[in-house]
Order: sequence, then C-alpha cells, then structure tokens
Amino acid sequence: MSFVAYIKTCPAGNDPAGDFVRDARDDRDLPDAATWRQLELYLSKRGMMDRAIAAGKRVWVAYEASLGKVGVSA
Repeated sequence: MSFVAYIKTCPAGNDPAGDFVRDARDDRDLPDAATWRQLELYLSKRGMMDRAIAAGKRVWVAYEASLGKVGVSA
C-alpha cells in the first residue's frame, strides 16, 4: 500500500496526527513518498510547523507498522 493510499484509509482522530491526516487528504500535491525523509522535506518546503512535522512522523511510523516495517524510518 502506498503512503497516499494509507492516508485515505487511516482514521483521523482528535489529535495532532488526526489533524495531519485530514490536512494530507486535502493536499492535492502530497507526494507518494517512499521514505520519511522525502515526506519530511516536502512538509518543510511547505512551511509546516515543527509540531505538524512531528505529527506527520507519527503517521509515517503507523504507516510503516501497517506494512510490517517497524523501526525502518529514517
């Protein structure tokens, strides 16, 4: 499953990670990143605040866990 596909299906709770998911669903330019670093660079270039990037990291870790890639983020 790609990251963008994951974003479309993962729950968006009432927390910063949920906010990230909702924003990501609305972002037509969101890349289908293959690594956390690719996504992090995109978020930085978009001028996202540190807490939004941290929330994105939590979503990325959950994405990798859904793929069985626990502990692979870099």
